[in-house]
Amino acid sequence: MTQFRIYALAAVGVVLLGVTTGTVSPLVQGRLAVAAIPPADPDAGQPFAASAAIGFASGETVKSASIAVPADKRIVIETITLGGATREGDMRLHFRTTAPNLSGGTLNTFHFLVLTFQGVFGNDRHFAATHAARFYANPGTSLEFTAFRSSGTGLGIMRVKIMGYRLNP
Repeated sequence: MTQFRIYALAAVGVVLLGVTTGTVSPLVQGRLAVAAIPPADPDAGQPFAASAAIGFASGETVKSASIAVPADKRIVIETITLGGATREGDMRLHFRTTAPNLSGGTLNTFHFLVLTFQGVFGNDRHFAATHAARFYANPGTSLEFTAFRSSGTGLGIMRVKIMGYRLNP
């Protein structure tokens, strides 16, 4: 009986410790494991997705589009998906993020994304890519995507989709 009291007091101590510290601690109650769960973090990531389409008119070989970052959130980009088509030649794309530098100016960072040729469908050459990433964009800035194609023959398009989450700055 004395051993039972010692185990019971130890179990109560673990329960009280877990509840008062707010830590996630497995607590044993008979054979059932119980956990004290802290409240949800209000600054945890909120899902974010945005897209842009860059259309090429005949004769154009360079074109840009941008995605605005909300003024009250920082964006963490985890996935970038691209899809493009052009009548002739090859395509490439880069995007630019901006951040303040130490001298009070702006630091532009260019990220080059690799497109893979998918084949010819109809009369167009198709390209695609999906990149896992970890890019940060500051509140109130924009992400500028610039698409290039090696030939200005006919129409062309590049679609960009970014996915990740928003954080409070």
